[in-house]
Amino acid sequence: MYILLGAGWIQSSLAPTHVLYYCFFHRYVSRSSGLCAYIATFIKHIQILVLVRRKKLPTKTFIYLSTASFLLFVTATVAVVANLTFATSIFKGSAEPIDFSKFSKTRNIGIGCIVVVLMISDAFLLYRSYILYNCQPFVVFLPLLVLVTEFGVGLWSIISLPQKNGVDPWTDHQPKSLSSAETIFGFISFAVNVMCTGLIIARLWRSHRQLSASGVINLQSPRTYVQVGVIIINSAAINLVWMWCVFVSSTTSSVVYEVFGNSFACVTALIFSTTIVSASNAPSSESSAPGTKLHFRPRSSVELSSLGKADKQVAPEEV
Repeated sequence: MYILLGAGWIQSSLAPTHVLYYCFFHRYVSRSSGLCAYIATFIKHIQILVLVRRKKLPTKTFIYLSTASFLLFVTATVAVVANLTFATSIFKGSAEPIDFSKFSKTRNIGIGCIVVVLMISDAFLLYRSYILYNCQPFVVFLPLLVLVTEFGVGLWSIISLPQKNGVDPWTDHQPKSLSSAETIFGFISFAVNVMCTGLIIARLWRSHRQLSASGVINLQSPRTYVQVGVIIINSAAINLVWMWCVFVSSTTSSVVYEVFGNSFACVTALIFSTTIVSASNAPSSESSAPGTKLHFRPRSSVELSSLGKADKQVAPEEV
């Protein structure tokens, strides 16, 4: 730490003090957080692919899950590589002034990755809500309209990125806030997450009450169902808090946004993958507790007169 501060004091003649602080902040803190999140995301996505193949999910679910995982993985990789490339390029020559000419391009790539990650994760969240409600389209009609609006605003914000000058650390003491399109997109994405999370909570609560009121089911089934539901709700809550922190830091032009923004794609993909892996690793009711057998007895005997046989009493059938 003292060596780094000493180096910053020696180079004070090359650049303003706030630029050196910004370089130190961006290169070491952002790079470390983004790289750690990237490694964790990579491991989790590998676990997802292994678990999906082992669990033998239905074809549509497998394709949707694999596509979402692959897109999140690619987006997180692009975001991390862009940040690491920029952080490395500005420190190539120690005796030369720091070159920030590529900062705007790197920042635009980061914002574009944030938009893409949010659209992918929100689409998967809506799909999860749709499945929980037995594929009833009228339940998710309003969130679907909001999601379509989110996609439109997201494309608008991505198209408008090249028109922005971005952040110039040589002249700006603080990072600029997001544009109008990016701000609207953040509000809409947050609204989609709130609505879908509310639908999931309502569905899980209703299903749990129905399972608990039934006396012919395995006692472990409601417990396992609740465990998976808690995992989903916790991930949704963490994602909402994470989005709120990023949004607040961006609108207030806080320097903390540079850390959140650089690692946003990785952390969001990590939340997505951790949810699936944790739910897949939940204890199974078949292996952790004995099942409850249901005995069905006919109210009367079955007469097989057409076969020339006597009346026959059907034995109990176990299910």
